[in-house]
Amino acid sequence: MNRLLTPLYPLTLALGSAGLAAAAFNAARHHPVALAMALLIAAGFALGVAELRAFRRATQGLSRALAALTQPATPAWLQTVPVALRTAVEQRLAGQRVALPGLALAPALTGVLVLLGMLGTFIGLVLTLGGTADAVSNTADLSALRAALGAPVRGLGLAFSASVAGVTASATLGLLLALARRERAEASRTLD
Repeated sequence: MNRLLTPLYPLTLALGSAGLAAAAFNAARHHPVALAMALLIAAGFALGVAELRAFRRATQGLSRALAALTQPATPAWLQTVPVALRTAVEQRLAGQRVALPGLALAPALTGVLVLLGMLGTFIGLVLTLGGTADAVSNTADLSALRAALGAPVRGLGLAFSASVAGVTASATLGLLLALARRERAEASRTLD
């Protein structure tokens, strides 16, 4: 990978994780449903990061094996290629145009995480509107109305905490995905 992009992966992961943790911390202060949505988004993010780590580990293993190759590939050299890529590499060496295995879950998760954030937003808005309607219809004086509106406004915390968590996780995972695919494309070009 380009030397300038190498530190971008861990930096992106750290910043995205910190943003997600901050959104979850903020959500915990507002509503239990907000915390549940943030934790669900964090679980999806962790699942995507785990797949990306395995993908990158295989790519880096292939890059090391290719760097160590000094003569035409032998069966002994092929054993140094990561197991996840070995069959595709063997087929490519035999002259077949086979793509290296790609990611299955992480690309879909980038969209799902935003959708979970939007779902949390709608749940928060429904709670806010329902609580506001109850507060307005059941309260006669102004000071009681102010007190009664406190709970519904916490629903807005749910709404926006979920959105922030979903967008943060999706954007981070999307950038990590692009960086991992770039690494794989470089290794694939070297293999060719």
